[in-house]
Amino acid sequence: MKTRRVISILIAAGYLALIFYLSFQNGADTAETSSRLTRFLLKLVGQADISWQAFLRVDHVVRALAHIVLFLIYGFLGVFVLSAWNLRKPAGIISMAGIGVLFSVFSEVGKLLISGRHCSVRDMCLNLLGLAIGLGISFFLTCRKKKNKTGGENKIKIE
Repeated sequence: MKTRRVISILIAAGYLALIFYLSFQNGADTAETSSRLTRFLLKLVGQADISWQAFLRVDHVVRALAHIVLFLIYGFLGVFVLSAWNLRKPAGIISMAGIGVLFSVFSEVGKLLISGRHCSVRDMCLNLLGLAIGLGISFFLTCRKKKNKTGGENKIKIE
């Protein structure tokens, strides 16, 4: 059990370090990372030969989705961290949400100190949307329906 706890913390910390790294790239580096990802995705779907204006629109969507997906994965990882620490109750999920919200705020406000970056309320909202989806998935994965022996009703049991 102790090994599982250490591994869960290392995975969560490593993932937060990845978000931290991506959040605190300078403007040129983040634009290059985003452009590379957009080019890769366009090649993947067979649309590599598009106009510059179309590329910029797709890149804008990719950047927005990246905010959602990065924090969705963080929220989803919560199920593993919570189960390793036996905290799969609502209080554990609220703790994961609190850490995610603080990290989202910190990553956006911290961009004010980085050349070529800016703080974006829209990006923070996208982060929080991803976090909510990921935590929602985590919450439902940690719940299971159990028949009530007396009335036969379905009740959700929080493990």
